[in-house]
Amino acid sequence: MPTHTTFTRVGAATLAATALMLATAVAPATAATKSYTLAQVKTHKAASNCWSAVNGKVYNLTKWIAKHPGGSGVIKSMCGKDATAAFKSQHGLSGQPASKLAAYRLGTLAKAKPTASATATPTPTPTTGGTLTAALVATHNTAANCWSIVNGNVYNLTAWISLHPGGTGVIQAMCGIDASTAYTNEHNTKSKPAGKLAQYLVGAVGTAAP
Repeated sequence: MPTHTTFTRVGAATLAATALMLATAVAPATAATKSYTLAQVKTHKAASNCWSAVNGKVYNLTKWIAKHPGGSGVIKSMCGKDATAAFKSQHGLSGQPASKLAAYRLGTLAKAKPTASATATPTPTPTTGGTLTAALVATHNTAANCWSIVNGNVYNLTAWISLHPGGTGVIQAMCGIDASTAYTNEHNTKSKPAGKLAQYLVGAVGTAAP
């Protein structure tokens, strides 16, 4: 006949097993709901440590860079930033890219909390004249007025955005920045992309702006 001790051991074992099952069930949900700020995302901006935010979610895309069908440069241009606009422009509502992205999800993007002393940062106003510098290019950072630096030259890519074979998001991600690394990783020394780019040349960095 089972003794009181036997029932006690069985009960303890059952409780332990139940606790383990609950811990296993809860752990993934906890990880999935972990929150990160955009400031944290920005610190992971290298190809060897690449985080990006898309549609309010944070992803670690480091391992996806080498696997991306559209080339590594596209993903590298997303590192350390909110790439929602570029992703939507490239893929729209397509389910397959979104499902691929889900495999690299870290958690959610925390909403910025305004402080009493915080002041809005004014958007740079596009300017003309002067010298072609990175600061000047940075003022042309929208799809409607898109300049970019590639290998020491400044290009006005506004008209090229809608014509780019790889999608509008790739070019929009270049607006207002030095995109030399992303361009080289994507196209290397191919002559056709370089020929297309030449049509939009504004001038060399350091020369007089138009």
